[in-house]
Amino acid sequence: MPETDNPHLQSYRLHRRIDYRISKVARILKSRTQAGLDIHGISRMQWAALTGIELEKKHSPSDLAKHIGVSRPAISRLLKQMEADNLIERRLLGEDGRTRQLNLTELGFEKMEKCWPHVHATEQYFLGKISPTEVEVLCTAIDRLLEGENVDFDKI
Repeated sequence: MPETDNPHLQSYRLHRRIDYRISKVARILKSRTQAGLDIHGISRMQWAALTGIELEKKHSPSDLAKHIGVSRPAISRLLKQMEADNLIERRLLGEDGRTRQLNLTELGFEKMEKCWPHVHATEQYFLGKISPTEVEVLCTAIDRLLEGENVDFDKI
């Protein structure tokens, strides 16, 4: 195999790459979070929807889709399943009945409350590894990396 003359390729090390590191941390966080949610029969997407509706007051499907960062068809499928599982209810509003308001059912609220300790503990476990100043720097850096990356999830 020929050697490359490209100095960038010569110095390439996977484990030093930011995309590799961020992906690895994200996979571990997702996996640990999902493990706790599994106990209660909730997916990470359902968790995001439950908290989005109840805690962050995203009561319309389009607001919730934007909040979570998924396409409208994806939120539609998620909400349909959550409604079938009796986690949410949709109410028609307005004279034309085309506006929908999302609300948690009693079961949805109970699941959200039961899952919270694990979700919180998982986040605190990782944040506890770094100082409060490092947490602030990390969050600022992530926000900076996300600047200008507004994605239309309906187009991907």
